[in-house]
Amino acid sequence: MQRTLKLPIKLLVVVSAFLLLISCSNEKATSEISTEFQHKDQTFHIVPLHEYVLDYTNKVKGNPDQNNNSEYFSKVTELFQSYAANHDVSIAHTYTPYFQPTSQVEKLEENTVELVNNQDKINELIEGALIKAANNLSGGNKTIFVMPLNPENTFPVRKMEGVSAFTLSEDAILVQLDPSFIEEALEYTIAHEYHHTIHMEKEQNASYTLLDSIVFEGKADYFARMLYPDKEVPWNEPIPERSLENVIDEVKQHASSTSATTYSEFLYGNPAKDIPVWSIYKLGYPIMKSYIENTPDISVENWSDKNTTEIITDSDYSQLLNES
Repeated sequence: MQRTLKLPIKLLVVVSAFLLLISCSNEKATSEISTEFQHKDQTFHIVPLHEYVLDYTNKVKGNPDQNNNSEYFSKVTELFQSYAANHDVSIAHTYTPYFQPTSQVEKLEENTVELVNNQDKINELIEGALIKAANNLSGGNKTIFVMPLNPENTFPVRKMEGVSAFTLSEDAILVQLDPSFIEEALEYTIAHEYHHTIHMEKEQNASYTLLDSIVFEGKADYFARMLYPDKEVPWNEPIPERSLENVIDEVKQHASSTSATTYSEFLYGNPAKDIPVWSIYKLGYPIMKSYIENTPDISVENWSDKNTTEIITDSDYSQLLNES
């Protein structure tokens, strides 16, 4: 591995130091704490957005006259967009739910300060996970944006060990962290999202059906668990036997659907239909596990390239291709 740039993050322990950084240009502040490294033929950037967030909290904290929404957009979202555009990083239009202001401004500032002080370790964990992933499946250059979780969003803290992430495109991943995050959860998540970016390199602008989404997530989770076999995640827990047959029937009925409502039912669950939360993941992983068991000599690159029909056909869930 060749390093082209590794700038150490400053440990900021007093508020005045933050204000000094904030007074600089946002582009400069972000570049000072960004990390770039090369591994084989890939270049990776880790870009914390903490200075943008701190600029926002400094502006609105204790100032009820400020427009919370507009200040967040101008101080955080717009600068994130500008950074991506200036560095030729493709980002999707669906990231807006992850960029929202908060009424808990002091808590957001407190959490951001903790993450800044821990950024060296965060960079180390992300870098290690990226190298491990790239050693098993190479691809193009990647940018990892890192920012604090909105403190009002407690679900990732309660259920996902303080880590939430989203693949923005084949180029970029957005990671949101609570200071309580578990290191192994961050590593696993990076591996999972990295696999998504590799898939997107070859399936750009694809229209995903429900069944495509299930296999898409199954591949990423199988890849992550291959790299971190001892890491257990709740979204891979088996669907209860009493619900499994019903979930399979529901998937068969809606397999070709591209409806966001249908997708949401299998992601967030629908108790009225006996569809558990995270069913997309809970079904995707065993599909991929059975596929690999049935085709043991296949390489990671080859199974990653297989389409949905090929995966399902050679898995133990071929009945999903049969209409009800």
